[in-house]
Formats: sequence, structure tokens, C-alpha cells
Amino acid sequence: MIGFYTYFYLEHGRWSDYFSGAWAYDRSMPNRALDPGFEMLPSIPRVVAAPLTLVVFGLASLLVFMLVERVIVGARTKALPKEADAETKGNLAGRIRHGMLAFTGLVAFNAFYLFAGQPTLQRLPAWVVTGWGLIVVFSSTAIFVRRITRREDQHVHEKFAQKILKKWEWGDAPPSDDLKDIYLLHTERTKQREARLRAYKETVREMVADGLVTRNEMQLLDSLRAQLGISDKDHQKIVGELSAEERQLFDPAFQGSVESRLARDQYRKDLERIVLEAARQGTAPSPAILLQLREERGVGEEEEGEELRKLLAPGGPIAAIYDHELAEIGRMVAVAEAANQPMAAQSESASLSLLRHLAKLRAHDHAISALGVLSVITKRPEVETVRAQSAARRHVRQQSLEMLGGVDAELRGPLVELLDRLGRNEQAPLAFAPILAVADDSNRHLRAVAAMLLSRFEDEPARTRLLAMLDDQEPVVREAAVRAMGAKSRLTRDLLAKVLDDPDDRVRHAAVRAVSGGTSSEMPALDPSVFAQTKAGVGKQGVYATLDANAAMASLTVIEKMMLIRQVPIFADLAPDDLEELALIVEERRVEPGRDLFREGDPGDAVYLIVKGGVQVFTGGTDGRPERVLSELGAGACIGEMAVLDASPRSATVRATDRTRTLRVPGEGFKRVMSERPEMSQAIVAELVKRMRGMMAGGPTPKLSSPAIQLPKADD
Repeated sequence: MIGFYTYFYLEHGRWSDYFSGAWAYDRSMPNRALDPGFEMLPSIPRVVAAPLTLVVFGLASLLVFMLVERVIVGARTKALPKEADAETKGNLAGRIRHGMLAFTGLVAFNAFYLFAGQPTLQRLPAWVVTGWGLIVVFSSTAIFVRRITRREDQHVHEKFAQKILKKWEWGDAPPSDDLKDIYLLHTERTKQREARLRAYKETVREMVADGLVTRNEMQLLDSLRAQLGISDKDHQKIVGELSAEERQLFDPAFQGSVESRLARDQYRKDLERIVLEAARQGTAPSPAILLQLREERGVGEEEEGEELRKLLAPGGPIAAIYDHELAEIGRMVAVAEAANQPMAAQSESASLSLLRHLAKLRAHDHAISALGVLSVITKRPEVETVRAQSAARRHVRQQSLEMLGGVDAELRGPLVELLDRLGRNEQAPLAFAPILAVADDSNRHLRAVAAMLLSRFEDEPARTRLLAMLDDQEPVVREAAVRAMGAKSRLTRDLLAKVLDDPDDRVRHAAVRAVSGGTSSEMPALDPSVFAQTKAGVGKQGVYATLDANAAMASLTVIEKMMLIRQVPIFADLAPDDLEELALIVEERRVEPGRDLFREGDPGDAVYLIVKGGVQVFTGGTDGRPERVLSELGAGACIGEMAVLDASPRSATVRATDRTRTLRVPGEGFKRVMSERPEMSQAIVAELVKRMRGMMAGGPTPKLSSPAIQLPKADD
């Protein structure tokens, strides 16, 4: 633009020729194309000088603005963070290029309109010329401001909106003249229309698939189309798409009754349910049940085989059960390793010991279930054999896993590796994460002992989970949670009021014990003044919830009683349900030195377990018979089982040699547990054989003592 008007000056050496306006009416100008083109260089004709001027000014403009742009880009790029990526730098360069183009447009606009029309304006009053100049400047500035702030996406939207206005199809007028609003409204209505079309298409698909309508009965859908605003054109397009996507939908050979297709769907659901239930129980589905289902649904063996292959395929529902069992085993192995602490060599924590015991039992339960699912997946008889043997023992032996060598290593390997790791009894740091992972296990005893151990940690997740256990559906878990929170002074007034209203008396007992701070078997009345002054919580701060060696049996929680009973070797491997059953019937009896626990000839109505101290077993001492010492027993021994087993009077007298603490198990309960637990029977038989060998050897036998029970300290 500048070059165009500047050429008039370069040709004549003055501006008056341009401003006079005579050149606009000069009809002889083409005839003078070869006249001198520049006043200072007359040798260059006008036909060359005019375009040359435009080219030179154009190149100069390009070079100047490119140089300015490069300087600005360099300075702005250096200001970017070092981690800025190439895309960010590219966007910056694009914005600067946009700004430079907007600025050059501003210069060109002003250059044109400040010169254009000046020959005519010069004949008008001065104020008109000034007003025109102001209009040009203000107009160009407004255009520049709008362009410099507009982004590329906004420009595209505006152009798109302008084209939309030419083809507006929604009937009503746009709500405003703002192109952005028009674009957004059109976009939103397009999305709504597409959603209606998708809904209509899926409805047609399902109705045809269910046999409710055929292609010839589509007129029945006129009312639905009217409600959804679906045009006939859209309807025909959708039917065409469905015909191309699923040709069988409109294939007369495929069209069956709704009842038959529903029957097939129901068959697949019933088959999946039967297979899943069997897999969860660790067995394959019964052939008789499968045959009955086929006959009821009118399905052939080939179709059944195809559906079974889908169910048993990798990534299917049965494989998901197997993966879930492996994950559960992994959780149990992790918590067993965390509970296996170095302190166990001297004074083992009763709570950690019980946790490890329960975790191992649960790991083997999940392993047996995993073997059952593996049997269903592989259909190999050796897998079912290993599962049956393991289920009978409730334990998976490493030797039996060697029978699975023919099973796919990808299926067998993870199970064998986890069980091998469990058998190695490895140690891991005692952390709250593995304990927290089993705090929501389906086994109530595992949740209860986890509650006892979570009190060791001050981490927020552990505190939150322990608090949630106060609402557990099982009383044994709520009782353990109250005991644990009381030991760490976390029973606030609100929580204490809540647990004192618990429907189970054992939970209320644990709350009263936390307030009283005692270990007595009695339940003292709650002191209102203590309760009123409770702000942070009650209990002995800094003490973990675990077994108190001096606590009266009646004051212990169920889970603490289970810990104590497990200290007797013949009960160490009992299942948690059996331990709980014993915990509910066991009674405590303390005997001073020189006093008799029971005498020869007394009724054999109970079995005694020595928890602490020692006793002497002898015969005679009455009716002039001399005393004959049979044995001396210490902590961990079981006494009086023979009289219970054969329902005969006591054959010997048992007298305390030290201050002795025993647990009395009623005879009927003892025999019931023995009949249900072969492992305990084996331990009793071994103890009897040991005693008989001592008597056959003649004279008193050496002191028989099972491994001493190391009860934990209060802060263990």
C-alpha cells in the first residue's frame, strides 16, 4: 500500500500531482507507458518503474516484519520454562505470527484509507478531512483489537457459525446474533439429535432381535418416531445401517419366536450359575444336573459344549474366580509374614501368633478352592485328586502339588509359588498395610484379631478402619475393637455411649473394662463422674490391646481367650470355630501350692489345662497306701482327659507344686471337640503314650512339660 502511493511521488518528485486527482481522469496514460518512470532515474520507463516500486516495497515490508517477528519469538521463547515441549513453543510462534499479521493489516488499512479519496477530500472543508482521518484510525484500531485477541479456534467457530446461519434447520430463530452462541446452540442440538437417533436405532435393534416387529411392521413405530422427532429419511437410514451391520436381524431364517430366544438366554444364565457355584465349591458341575438343564431348555450337547468353552476360556468368569483365589492367598501370605516377627523366639506375641495361625488356615482354604476351580478349568483328574486330599486334611501339602506337573505352568505356577512361600515361614516388617488388607475378610476371627493389632499403629487408615469395626455385624469383632480402642485411649464419650448400648453383653463388658481399667472378672458399675470427664478417651495410653497374663479369664474378650487356649500345644492348631467354642465354655481355676486340683476317686467330669505353674500327679496317700508319684507336669500340659474319655473316676490325685493357673474344660465339650478334630485326638494319644511309658519304666517319671507358654507382657 505504501509503495503504491509513494510511486506518484517518485515519478513526479512532488505530491501535488497525486492530490490534484488529475491522474484519475488522464485517458492518455497508456500511451505514455514508456515515459520516464522515476524523476531521479528518467532512463527507467514507467512500465518497469511502477511494478518495480511495488516489488521493492513489498520485499522490504516482508524482510522488516520477518526480522521483527524473529526477534520477538526469540525473546519470548527464552522466557519459557526449560521443560516446555515443542508443542508449547510451536503454539507461541503461531500466536506471534498471528499478532504480526494483525499489525501489518493495521498498517496496510491505514495506509490505504489515509491516501484513498484524498484528491476528492481536499476540495472539502478541513474538518471533513480530519473527521475522515479519525474514522479511519478508530475503525482500524477496533478491527486490530478484535483480531489480535482472537484465537484460531474462535475464528474457525465464527466462520462455521456464519455458514450454519445460511443453512439453519431448527425452525426457530437463533437466540442471539453472537456467532459463538449460534455455534454452541447448533453443536448442542446436533448432539441431542444424534443421541435420539442412537436411542431409536438401539430400540429398533432390540425389538427386531426379540421378534416383536419385522421389517414389514415398522409402521408400528410411527408414534415413537414422532415423539423422538425422527424423520422418515432418518428412519430409512437407520434401517439400512442395521441391515448392513446385522443381516440376520432381517433374515426370515433367523427370525424365531421370542420365547425360544428367551429360553436360550435363560439357559446360558442357568448354565453360568451352575458352573460358577460348582467352581466356588471346588468341583465340576454334576453331569446329571447338566443333562437335566439341557432337557429342560431343549439344548444339544454341542451348544452346551460351546457355552462351557466360553465360560472356561481365559478371561472368563471361571478364570476370574481362580485369579481372585490367588489374590486372597497372596493377602494371607503377606499378613502371615508380617506376623512372623523375631520376638517369637523368646516371648511371642499372642495376638501375632493367632493372626499368623488364622492367616495360614485361610490361605489353605483359598488354595483348596483354587484347586477346585483349576480342576473345573483343566478337567484333569489329578487336580481333583489333590483337591479332595487337601480338603480332607484342610491343608495343601507341598508334596501333593508335585502331582500337578502336567497342568499348564501359567495356571499352576502362581499357586505353587504362593504355597511354597507360605511354607517357608518368611519374615516381613510389621506394618499396618497387610493387617489392614485382611481387616474386611469374611472370617470374623481374622477381623477380630486384626482389630487387636491395628491399635499398634497411629496411621489414619488403621485408626479409621478400627473405628468402623465398632459397627461390625459380628459381636466378637465389635468386642475386640472396643478392647483395642480402650487400650489406646480412643474411646471418646460418644463412642463409649454407643458401645454401652450394644445389644451384646460381651461388647458392653469390654467397654466397662476399658473404663474401669481393671482385670477383674466382675463388671463394676460405670462411674458417671469418670464418664463425664472423658474427653480424649479412656484406657491406658500407650498399651497395645493384647493378652494380659494376669487378667481373670472371665474378664477377657473372646479373642483373648482364644489366644490363651492356643498356648496349650494340643489346641495350637485348632480351627478358629473350635477355639471359640472352647473359649465360650472354658473356666478358670487357680490353685495355691500344696492344694489339690482334684483327688483320686473324684468324678471325671472335666479336663484341665495348665497355663502357668506346675503340678504333681500321684496315687495313694489314703487308706494307708503310700503315695506314688507318677509324673510332674508344667505349663501346657493336659490333665484328666482319661477319666473324661472312659467316664470313670479319677485314677490319680493332682496337687499344685507352685501357684498354678489352669483352664477347666467341661467333659462334654472336650469330647465334642475331640470327635470333630482328629489332630487334637492325635495329640491326646501321644500324651497318654508318654505317660504310660513313664509308668512302665517304674518310679516317678521326670517332669513332663510341654514347651513353656510365654505369655506376652502388657506392652507386647
